Parts: sequence; structure tokens; C-alpha cells
Amino acid sequence: MNSLKQPLHILHLEENAEDAERIRRILAEAGIACDITRVATRRAFEAALRQGGFELILTDHTLAAFDGRSALDLVKERSTEAEENKAREAAEEAMEETVSRYRALYDRALHCVYVHDFDGNFVDANEAALNLLGYTRNEVLSLNIASLVDKGQLSMAFKTINEIRQRGSQKFPRQFKLRKKNGEEVWLETDACLIYRNDKPYAIQGIALDITDRIRLERELRKLSLIDSLTGLYNRRGFFTHAEHQMKLAGRTQNRLTLVFADVDDLKSINDTRGHGEGDKVLVETATFLKTVFRESDIIARVGGDEFVVLALENSGTDAASGLVRWSAELEAFNASRNSVAPLSISIGAVCYRPDKPCSIDELLAQADRLMYEQKGDKRRCLVENGGGV
Repeated sequence: MNSLKQPLHILHLEENAEDAERIRRILAEAGIACDITRVATRRAFEAALRQGGFELILTDHTLAAFDGRSALDLVKERSTEAEENKAREAAEEAMEETVSRYRALYDRALHCVYVHDFDGNFVDANEAALNLLGYTRNEVLSLNIASLVDKGQLSMAFKTINEIRQRGSQKFPRQFKLRKKNGEEVWLETDACLIYRNDKPYAIQGIALDITDRIRLERELRKLSLIDSLTGLYNRRGFFTHAEHQMKLAGRTQNRLTLVFADVDDLKSINDTRGHGEGDKVLVETATFLKTVFRESDIIARVGGDEFVVLALENSGTDAASGLVRWSAELEAFNASRNSVAPLSISIGAVCYRPDKPCSIDELLAQADRLMYEQKGDKRRCLVENGGGV
């Protein structure tokens, strides 16, 4: 005969104590140790179910007030509730774990994470954002994006908020210049989306990458790509980049411009007879001379080996008519101040750009280049007529 090591816990719905005892003896004779809790009413039965811990439930189907079938229905109902409660507890535990993991990621993320409402008022920011901007959490909660974003980009910032509300997220990352608490500028690349509460969007959450160093490097590289390394003037690319912008501006303001094409005379001869080092020195002196003649706002560039170009506003005193006369006097004074074995000689051609008769920058350069070579030819003819060498 088999026996259980642990007693079997039984809930027995039975009014008759003798019937309950009879069942206990039958189980004992079968070698089954049992611990029977007998109840006779619905209230006692429900209380026992709430207490739990029973492995077997026996019911008397002949009870008048609360029969076995009713007890079975109650057990099923309570089992369903227990399963639902268990599932709910499991879901709550999973949610708590998810929230805990999210909060850990939010607080410890290396990049800036922020939350603001649809008016741009900040709701939260993680430690990375606070450390970068120099604000405390309480200080950030009193700020609007208008307090941080550069004024020139505010329109784009609020357009981005509207885009997120309509699409659910940004179409693509955007770069914004912000001002830190200490006044320093910082560049951030942002990507944001809607966040929801009770299935309704209530705020915007974004992640921002500090790209200040990248922007600074890009500017330095751009500057290097536009600057002539020998003279410090714009190179050919730099000249065209700024000249095209200046011509568009002149078209709007109806200001005339003067383009001067300058060529260093006999640079090849200087390189051949006195060395390239002396030739480079002449080029640097030419750049210095041009910077003394023209204003800082004028566009001065070295566009070739010995070729220089200037694009200047006519009200700077460098218009084509008066500029050539002034040029000779300035160059004579500059040569007098130099400590060099030979005077600096430069041939120039100057043309006027009139917004009411627009043309391309290439057409202006071609006209000025032709005039420059005419002046260079006149110099050579003058030397020949006076018995000099060419």
C-alpha cells in the first residue's frame, strides 16, 4: 500500500461531520495522509479559498443552501481571477523592469536626451544634457527652447515641432546652435519623436549629439579649401564662392562693382634668375600691396601662379575710372617702402559690373584679363621704344 510523505491538504464542503470523517478513514486506509478542512457554508468556503493552499476540493452535491455545483462554479471563478491577478502582477513587474531599464538608459546615456511640450517648454533632460548646457534640472524646467536656440534658427526649431506633431517624428536630423548657461555656443544634431500617455501624444522626446568639434573642423577645412596657403588671400575657389554671393547682393541693392585683374610682371624671370624663394616673396608682397590698396570687405584672391583678382564696391574708391590713376601712386609709394633690389611691377585690367546689365563672373574676368594684357603689352612697347629689354 502506497503512502504520501506529506499530508494531502483537502478542502471539504460537507455539513455532516460523520461523512467527512468517513472520507478521512477511507483515505487513511489507502495510505494517504490528509489534512482536511471542513466547511459547511458559502461564506466559510469563500474564506477558505482566499486562504488557499489546498490540493484537493471535495463537495457535497446534495447540500440545500450551497451545493457542490455552485461551489465548483465559485472555484472556477476564483481560479480565473487568480490567473488574471497573476498575469496582471507579471505585467506590472515587466513594466517596472522596463521603466527601470529605460530610466537607467535615460540618465546614463552619453548623448543628450530631452523632453519638451508642444510649446517648447522643457519637461525633462538627462545628466548629459544638463552637464553640457550647464543648468540644473530645476533650472531647465523653467526654460523654453527659445531661451537656448540661436535666434536665427528659432523659426526652423518651431517648424520642426510642427513636423513632429504631424508625422510623429523628424523627417531627418537637424543641426541647431544653442547658447550654454555660461554664454558659450554649442552645436547639436537632434532627432526627436512624439511620446504618448494613455494612447495620446503629450510631448516630444529627442536625442541630441554634440557636434561642436565637427562643425569647427568643417569650418577650418572649408577655410583651408578657400584660402591660398602662400599669401593668405582667397584662392580661386574662395574667390568664386564669395564673388557670386557679392554679385547677387549687388543685384538686390543695385550697387556697382569693380573687378580688377592683376598680374605680376616678369615672375618667371625672377624665379629663373633669383630663385623660387624670391619669387614667393614677390607674391607675398603683391598680396600685402593689394590689402593696403583695397578695403578689408573687398574680395581679394590669388587665382593663379602670378594672377590676382579683386572684386570691390565702387564706393570704396576703386572704380575703374579712378582706380588706375590711384593704383600707380600707391604702387610707387609701396615700392619706396620696400627693401628690395627690384621694384614690384604689376599689370592690371579693371572693368565695371552694372547690375542693370548683368553678366557672369567669368565674362567679367575675361574682359579684365584682356585689358590687363593690353596694359602689359603697352609696358613692353614702352621699354622697346626707350631702348630697354623686354
